[in-house]
Amino acid sequence: MRLRLIPQWGQGFTSECQLKTAQDQLEWHSQIKPTRLPVLALHIGNKKFARTNECDIFVKFFYHKKSVIFQMSKDKLCRKVDIPFDDITFFCFIFGQQSDILTIEVKSSLIPLSAAKPLPGKFLDWKVDYSKDDEYYFPESKSLWVEAEKGSLEKTYAKLKNICKTCHLMVNACKKEEIMNCMHHTGVGRQQDRHASE
Repeated sequence: MRLRLIPQWGQGFTSECQLKTAQDQLEWHSQIKPTRLPVLALHIGNKKFARTNECDIFVKFFYHKKSVIFQMSKDKLCRKVDIPFDDITFFCFIFGQQSDILTIEVKSSLIPLSAAKPLPGKFLDWKVDYSKDDEYYFPESKSLWVEAEKGSLEKTYAKLKNICKTCHLMVNACKKEEIMNCMHHTGVGRQQDRHASE
């Protein structure tokens, strides 16, 4: 199907401007559309959560609201941390040979939230949850990192670079065995070691 814009008499220039504006708006809305990415593993403090058939883990970027969430669903409980971009010290992207790594360090400790899985058609009722009743609780930490499939974080990096001008973005190109060394170089690995020893 071909669409052709036929301007009214004397309104050609105005119509072309309106069309250009509409196209720009479509491109902008496409850029700020939230991105949901499944991840292979989530590391918070000294704990690691691996994705399995029973445990779903994903990260979701809200470019318009300028925030990112890391969420895990296991059995009948969901857990997440919701982090505004303003509270993030830096994003560190590592594009390895086998997988991609995203590390985030925040200014203040992450606030863990939990919610019971709702009935169909209902919404999650998130509440602050510092309890340690099971092995899947999120520990107190000022950093976290996720491992994702190779190539899955490249578009996210490009969007952040284009939309969030104030975000501190870093990129390290490392082999799989060098990832932890890169994290130590940024200071995140040292911080995680400190949490593990506490």
